[in-house]
Amino acid sequence: MRSPLASLATLVLFASVANAQGVIHVPGDRPTIQAGIAAASTGDLVLVAPGVYREQIDFLGKRITVASSGGAGVTKILGTGAPTAYTVPDVAVVSFVNGEGPGTVLQGFTISGHDATLPGVNAPVWSTAAPTILGCRIVKNTGGLAGGFHGSGTLVGCDISNNVSFGEGGGVVGDALLVDCTLTRNRSTSSHGSAVFAWPGCRLERCSVIANDATGDGHSGAIFGPAVVVDTLVARNVGDEFGGQNTGGAVAIDGALLVDGCTVSANVFLGAGGFAVRAQEVKNSILGGDRVGFGELAPGAVVSFSDVQGGVGGTGNISGDPQFVDPSTLDFHLRRTSPAIDAGDPASPADPDGTVRDMGAFFVPQYRANLALRFGTTPAVDLTANAFPVIGTTVAFTLAVPGAHTSTVLFGYRNPSSPIQTPFGELLVDPTSPRVLLHSAIPSGGFSTHAFPIPADPALIGETLTVQGARFGAGIGLSANALDLLLGL
Repeated sequence: MRSPLASLATLVLFASVANAQGVIHVPGDRPTIQAGIAAASTGDLVLVAPGVYREQIDFLGKRITVASSGGAGVTKILGTGAPTAYTVPDVAVVSFVNGEGPGTVLQGFTISGHDATLPGVNAPVWSTAAPTILGCRIVKNTGGLAGGFHGSGTLVGCDISNNVSFGEGGGVVGDALLVDCTLTRNRSTSSHGSAVFAWPGCRLERCSVIANDATGDGHSGAIFGPAVVVDTLVARNVGDEFGGQNTGGAVAIDGALLVDGCTVSANVFLGAGGFAVRAQEVKNSILGGDRVGFGELAPGAVVSFSDVQGGVGGTGNISGDPQFVDPSTLDFHLRRTSPAIDAGDPASPADPDGTVRDMGAFFVPQYRANLALRFGTTPAVDLTANAFPVIGTTVAFTLAVPGAHTSTVLFGYRNPSSPIQTPFGELLVDPTSPRVLLHSAIPSGGFSTHAFPIPADPALIGETLTVQGARFGAGIGLSANALDLLLGL
């Protein structure tokens, strides 16, 4: 995925605490979350301690933040049982039904236990407004109109999984913006959209849509409707022909306005016929390895700069093996020999490493060996590096020192926040951090070559290693160059 927002929820919580007009602690100041909401004023933070809260909450139209102090793993809001009539939003576990806007925030909860035994009865999270939901888990619910979330709003970094809808949308129904969300193992039992049933305006960015099920009386389309789907993985979803009524359906994405920078693979359409994708426009994407009767792509799409199994006409399209790392373990990163690397639309925004964007949902990091002069008027050292810094291999670099000056080299992970300001200048690598891999002195007027094995740890993909060479001398202070190496496969 491109430009992940994994730490956004934590940053927002810190900001919420710092900027809150007032903080109401639950259960310290109020016994329940709803009591905290009732007592809150505009701009307040309702800060909820870890625990299980068996209640239904309504934000009452207030621009406030309700956040857990310990995160979704230890803070749960459980539904209070099955609704008994077809009425309403008020049977939801969480409701936004009074005009709440983006400044109304729910953060860091698990929402579970909603049990709608009647078709047509709503969803565990119900919104007729436009709230912001951060870092929440909406899991193990049943809903009549959506298994997880219904309506409008922005969801960031949420896990929407193992939900069941008796109608459309096993995970989500509506026009929400979903960013960095995971939708897995949801099911729609009687309509389309096992993961998402999209209304006009719905958009998915950098999401994972995996192993959702629309079989039985369901139909097809893990993502169904006029959505815009960007930089998203759609894999291992299942749909069917519904007794011959849906042979022309698409199992992965059905009816999208735009599919841009997506990887669609390993989806299964049961029965005769079926496509993987039906969309108005497809670009910068990889479609292949799906079990479908009619082919990867339904007719009528405008396709460009995409890798489509079986081939398709259009500008910049290819039909080669994308060379995924290991689809059997859902690792759809590209190997370095993939023809999809740097093969996307040159007019699209570049990948985070500054290269032409790759096809598919996952870019392959390629470091740019540019020396960055951090201080001083002339480069103090000369840094070079060999090949690509790939996990499980060895990176080598040379530091050359001109003149009669003592120099040092720091090699390690970039400081997670900002450069360290010193009396001599700024350090991009903290020499006291355990994340420093090498720290050594270089003789004046010489050069030194270093080699360091990079651990074969997938968690390092996308990490930035920095080599910083610094020169000390009378009247010079600290001047330095830095070479950033972006780790890849």
